[in-house]
Amino acid sequence: MSVRQIVVDDTDSRIVYLGSGWTQEHGSPVANGPSGPVYENTYHQLGGNGGLSFVFDGESTGPIQPRLNQTPYSPGYNFNLYGTMQVDLDAMNNTDPSWDCFLDGSRIWGSNSFTPDELNITIANNFALCELPEHHDISIGSHKLTVNVTSNKRPFWLDQISFYPSPDHLLDNDTILIDCKDPAIQYSGEDWVDAQSGVARVTDQPHATMRFNFTGISESVY
Repeated sequence: MSVRQIVVDDTDSRIVYLGSGWTQEHGSPVANGPSGPVYENTYHQLGGNGGLSFVFDGESTGPIQPRLNQTPYSPGYNFNLYGTMQVDLDAMNNTDPSWDCFLDGSRIWGSNSFTPDELNITIANNFALCELPEHHDISIGSHKLTVNVTSNKRPFWLDQISFYPSPDHLLDNDTILIDCKDPAIQYSGEDWVDAQSGVARVTDQPHATMRFNFTGISESVY
């Protein structure tokens, strides 16, 4: 069982974009939002109808937290597709855009799983647009994500995909996510506290430190 996720940027060739309305954009749909910029300063935008598919070699890591215990941009819940959330709602609470997410042909959480209150949040990057429902396990091996999007006036924005790799998955060319609660990170005493429902750690102490030793070719801190 892997304890760290692989992060796949929207520019990765393993993501197959379906439909003619996709464009690659730079920057962030939200420049100064509460959840930070998009990953690697790029995202894909879909105006119109289309979709995407993504094949990966992964598995579950254990029970999935109930949705009410998650934040919109919670990392580490077995499998996620992240993008920027902004939708229009009509009188019947139909969304524009709308998206349906399927894993190996079975429906998982997409736009139809959000409440009107969740859909009316301030526009935010790094929002989990596709998630696994509670008790939905992923067996070790190859899996396929499919997303079908319907967009009229409001575009659909995709930023990244994250998943836990299978034990024999080669990591040579992958980006690994080190969560703020990773046991390999050494924080200086009680200078650091949890923030954003535990998905980040912060400090206001001038001499606070954190240390992380790794083998690799580069690192980025978010």
